[in-house]
Amino acid sequence: MSSSTRSQPRQPSPAQSEAQSPTVPDGPSDKRAPVFHWSHPTGSGRIEIAVWDKTVSTDNGERVVYSVTCQRSYRKQEGGYENTGIFWPTDLLVLAHGMQVVFDRIKEMQQNGTKDVQENGSF
Repeated sequence: MSSSTRSQPRQPSPAQSEAQSPTVPDGPSDKRAPVFHWSHPTGSGRIEIAVWDKTVSTDNGERVVYSVTCQRSYRKQEGGYENTGIFWPTDLLVLAHGMQVVFDRIKEMQQNGTKDVQENGSF
């Protein structure tokens, strides 16, 4: 049985520095892109989890640290979509599964010493 969750590998630019995060063009200013993104539809919308990287200097040299954001998107009655950090009880198992996938991906990136495993990830 197939899932509607998506997975696509990230294609980093050859000129991109190891210490830089990818950017998403957004008009005059560029926004950083997550190094991994997981999403899955639910009865109340779509759960989305993004993993962000940051290179920090420590006493032992530079290292990459990761942070995670999650949100639920839903269709508004008047049309269009809205994002929220509020989840319904029916969203929680999907959110928990997504967090497990993201946790495993971060561990994999840390063990391999890589910053980019996948964008738009899935299980």
